[in-house]
This record gives sequence, structure tokens and C-alpha cells, in this order.
Amino acid sequence: MPIEAGLMRVADGTIDGYICAIDTGDTTLKANKLTTINRQVFFSLEIKGVIPKVSKRKAANSAFSKALDDLREKGLLSSIYPHVFFSDKLFGE
Repeated sequence: MPIEAGLMRVADGTIDGYICAIDTGDTTLKANKLTTINRQVFFSLEIKGVIPKVSKRKAANSAFSKALDDLREKGLLSSIYPHVFFSDKLFGE
């Protein structure tokens, strides 16, 4: 079920709760002005990408960084994940 649909069901009282990513949930709550919903953190995960230390590391790092930059430039990255922070060098090269 899409996040917006789930939160609308909570707001309408159709269901008692809905679990979703906090950043996306907060964005949806604000965008739809769902002030009747009280949120709680159920659990949190830290998501990272892993690139192994092999001879192709620089190429993989460059490809991954380029893909993220392309998404950001097209305005698509913020819709996928609203709070992504970039550094100039992702893996300290």
C-alpha cells in the first residue's frame, strides 16, 4: 500500500496504524496536512552502500556517484529519499 494511502486510512480511522520510513512519512503527513495522526518511531535502520576494496573500486565509486548526481540533477532523488546528504568523495579517495 502506498504511504499516502496508508496514512489516509489511519487518518480516516479505517486502520489503527501504519509503518513507513520516518522521512517519507513525515513528508507525506505535512504535504497532506494530516494533523490528527500521532507518530512514534517503531525502529530505525541505517542504510549504506558497500563497495568492496578491489581493483574496480574507483570505477564502481564513480559510477555510483554519477548515478546519484544524475538523479539529484533531474530532481528525482528527493522524491525517492528526501534527506540524502552528499559529500564530495563518498569513499575518501
